[in-house]
Amino acid sequence: MASIASRKSRAERFAAFVRRSGPYRWVGLYDVTPEEVILLGFSGGAPPAHPRFPRGAGLTGAAIARGEAVVSNDVATDPRYLTAFDTTGSELIVPILDERGRVVGTLDVESAGRDAFGPGEVESLSGLSVSVASLFTGISVRTARPADAAAFAEIYAPFTDRTAVSFEEEPPTAEEMCARVRRTLQWTPWLTATNESDVVGYAYASKHRDRAAYRWSVDVSAYVRESFRGRGVGRKLYDELFGILRRQGFRRACAGITLPNDASVALHLAAGFEPVGVYRRIGWKLGAWRDVAWLARDLDPDDAGRPPSEPIPFSSYDDDP
Repeated sequence: MASIASRKSRAERFAAFVRRSGPYRWVGLYDVTPEEVILLGFSGGAPPAHPRFPRGAGLTGAAIARGEAVVSNDVATDPRYLTAFDTTGSELIVPILDERGRVVGTLDVESAGRDAFGPGEVESLSGLSVSVASLFTGISVRTARPADAAAFAEIYAPFTDRTAVSFEEEPPTAEEMCARVRRTLQWTPWLTATNESDVVGYAYASKHRDRAAYRWSVDVSAYVRESFRGRGVGRKLYDELFGILRRQGFRRACAGITLPNDASVALHLAAGFEPVGVYRRIGWKLGAWRDVAWLARDLDPDDAGRPPSEPIPFSSYDDDP
């Protein structure tokens, strides 16, 4: 869960520091997702007119496309400027990159005057942005705790009431999520991905079926906060999850995906899953029949037909990630 040292509060403190370092009227940090740019924190009075906008829009879109800083020293004559404040004269956008060179965030600095950003200012502010990169790139994975439940409910809710990704129709409460975590951890792992102190995603395994002969197989799911999608969080969660499941003695992992969902299919294929089949028109949600694709992968294929050892319940498992 978020705490005093949350991403938002750290972003706001950094923005305030940058604003004090020069004649800047407004400074903001944004998350960059595969589709959108979303305001994380700012300093300088009112929020901008566009707290979220398409990834390719404005000066920010140009900086993302180039992977380098973009300056407009007279926004009134620059058609790329997305009007945020009538009092802005100049704007600098600095992209923040992850270890693979992908743009995962931006630093937006605005000045009331024209010609505010020369080469020295661009170099200095680009250097400052490196110091805050961990807000966008640092991901840790640990076993879920009951205290994470409110964040899980917040991450999961949009999948239930806005999309067909989940076949649940009502978002579960934090109390219900807490109960699910406790139940799941008796038999299988539930993992939490964090950035700073914020929960940014989770993944878990559950019994594939209740009948006894299925007990070496599990179903798996992963959900990532909107602002962290496309940054490898789901893959990192799955890598940790599969390692634990393998050491527990599980042999097969399955995943159901409501179609279409290109991002989820790509994640599962990259994680070693293979298509099994499709349940056609298996669920009705948001006014339409929905198909569900099933994929599966081996966790420990080297069994040579021998009877497997019994899986170790997660409640008895002592190798906490």
